[in-house]
Amino acid sequence: MQTNQLGYLKEAKSRFLSLSLPDERQMGTIHSVFRNSFNVDIDGRLINFSRTGMSLSAHGCVIAAQKMEEVLNSCRMGNIVRLNNSEYTIYTETKTIYLDTSDLPEVDLSVPDITDATVDIAETTIYKKLKEVPFKDEIGLTLNEQTSSRISQLLTVYTCDEKELLDIISFFLGRGKGLTPSGDDLLVGFSLVRKAVLGDSKFEKALKQSLAIRRTTDISDAYYKAYFGGFISSHLIQLIRLLSEGNSHEASDIIQAIGQYGHTSGYDSLYGCYLGMQSIINERGDKV
Repeated sequence: MQTNQLGYLKEAKSRFLSLSLPDERQMGTIHSVFRNSFNVDIDGRLINFSRTGMSLSAHGCVIAAQKMEEVLNSCRMGNIVRLNNSEYTIYTETKTIYLDTSDLPEVDLSVPDITDATVDIAETTIYKKLKEVPFKDEIGLTLNEQTSSRISQLLTVYTCDEKELLDIISFFLGRGKGLTPSGDDLLVGFSLVRKAVLGDSKFEKALKQSLAIRRTTDISDAYYKAYFGGFISSHLIQLIRLLSEGNSHEASDIIQAIGQYGHTSGYDSLYGCYLGMQSIINERGDKV
């Protein structure tokens, strides 16, 4: 399969789908439609479809641009979808569309483990470039006094006990507008960096506990499920790999690519990653 550093040039699908979807025939619906992608709901499980050249979702597929145009021009939220193994049949008001993903290359989007990498985060190109991003103007959260106080707590999260962790996470969970609230994207980015660099399972465990008590949106929930299963989007994997390499001329490109996700979703995720890096710097006592 041919890929570049920023997106998939050919059709592909995440290995997470084969692990999470039932083999038997299922009926579902079109859950949501966007400018370059759509989501299918199969018995409460969301499958994301994006066009070639875009990032591959942890719970999705990249399909040919021509096929994507056909779907987006015809489908509407609520249209019936039949899944038979890896074959999707979409019943729109004007036509029936077939998507056969059975022969698509399967990609392992497992969260990278860079715990063995001897990297000084403060000296990496990724961290330096993220530090230059005007997050206040780009993210979906208003950085008022209350939010800023919670962010300060994230930066010293390694000192928190379980109750304090649950309290911090509860503040961000589902916070913000849109189908993927900004607080959720921030939490995933933050947890991802700490998990990849430190093998930190404490924060992820608290995140799972919080979600068992309080629900968020369907799309955010799908991202959480994939993440807890050990999978993340291809662009975020690339960001973690560049972090492990230290210096990279591709840092600006991947930050720009992630920043293009949704309205503010990409920058919300990047902000979470940046805060995760800062928390590790603080924990290690590194000089910035």
